[in-house]
Amino acid sequence: MSENSKPNGSAQSQTYKPAGPATKSKLPLLIGNHDDFLEGKVMDESYEFNKYLPTFPNVKWDPLGPIDFEDKGLKADPSKKNLFDAATKVDHLTPLIGTEISGIDLRYLTDQQKNDLALLVAERGVVFFRNQDITIEEQTELSRYFGQLYVHPFSGIPKGLDHVHVVYTDAKMRFDSSAYAKRDVWHSDVTYELQPPGIAILKLMVVPPVGADTLWGTGTGLYSNLSPAFRDYLEKLEAVHDIETQAMGAVMMGWPLRRDPIKTIHPLVRVHPVTGWKSIFVNAAFTTRIANVPQSESDFVLNYLFRETAENPELHVRFRWQKNDVAIWDNRIAYHSVIGNGGAYQRHGLRTMNHAEVPLSITEYEKKYGKPAQNRAGRLMTDVDIWNPVSKEEVKKPVANGTTNGMVVTNGTASPPSDDQSKTENTEEQQDVPSPTQSGGLTNGKLGVLAPSYWMRGIKSN
Repeated sequence: MSENSKPNGSAQSQTYKPAGPATKSKLPLLIGNHDDFLEGKVMDESYEFNKYLPTFPNVKWDPLGPIDFEDKGLKADPSKKNLFDAATKVDHLTPLIGTEISGIDLRYLTDQQKNDLALLVAERGVVFFRNQDITIEEQTELSRYFGQLYVHPFSGIPKGLDHVHVVYTDAKMRFDSSAYAKRDVWHSDVTYELQPPGIAILKLMVVPPVGADTLWGTGTGLYSNLSPAFRDYLEKLEAVHDIETQAMGAVMMGWPLRRDPIKTIHPLVRVHPVTGWKSIFVNAAFTTRIANVPQSESDFVLNYLFRETAENPELHVRFRWQKNDVAIWDNRIAYHSVIGNGGAYQRHGLRTMNHAEVPLSITEYEKKYGKPAQNRAGRLMTDVDIWNPVSKEEVKKPVANGTTNGMVVTNGTASPPSDDQSKTENTEEQQDVPSPTQSGGLTNGKLGVLAPSYWMRGIKSN
């Protein structure tokens, strides 16, 4: 089957065996000697978490088939009252992504609180909980509540815990920052699967004294920041997600492939089934091309999206880990990247995830749920839609008469200036404002001066 074909509007996968040398070499992102792990040796008998060090069993698993999934966020209380009332503090860390909740013990969540958490994670991308005593067994059960547990095809797993992914670096196995571009490690996990994971839970038991923070970014925020015309173009596209590079690195390290690698076509813009929000669904680690467009066009579009993913700080939240902290994120609409500056310090954690739905295109979502998919902008208290006009109601503020940010304020109400007011009040400003040619900016045809950003993005004079 061609990578550019996809029957009946649903994601399509194909399997293949990686070609190339099977000799051990260094994995592209890591440097060091993995022989002790491959041979099942305990590196330090006194280490508290020895039983959670990575192992690489040489076994073979069947390909994944269809998996039933029901999103628990659909059962949530929109106010999330049960979850928030149990917390001592709820901090939204940025306008678009990241919330830290204090006073919650993850071991004792009720089912309704878990449902509310699923909705919160769908809205905020990632939620953090400090100093949690949750064990890996309890963490597993929490993940299992959200759906069938995901099992990675070749990454390190603790002995006997196939569904647990080990996050581990130390002096012998650490990031090789010379081997990769920083933007290329931004990713959503295992998006090459037919039903990629939904909610991911990561607890770090050992953290460096400084460094090795994690960044998360928002795919719904990325979509909202794009121009309407570009969104319309992207909504019609599909992209290929491929495991080949990661699988070849594993083979070169000597890691057995427990399940045959696959590549899958998914919609480039997917819709979250709970929020109905549209989200960009590509990442530099696994998305290799856009289907059914010329390669040069695919490269151009993906490079732009990858650059925005990695370089736009408005889309990011950065988390500095402490011992026993837990991050819970929605892998469908959030992407992440570790900052590989932990040096030779040990960093050790355990991640569990559940399978979610086959990614839904806009058409598939609207057909299934009978309602339109939405742009997230303006849907939350912290959001602003930069591409829609600011209404007069939104700019009513108790400020002194005069002008503020280009708006006329009379008796505490702000409104766009009339032509006469604009000409009068901007006479002196025009003397120092560069021309559009000099500044590269846009002008408002009525004002004849360089327009403030909100004028360029929707407010028009009469």
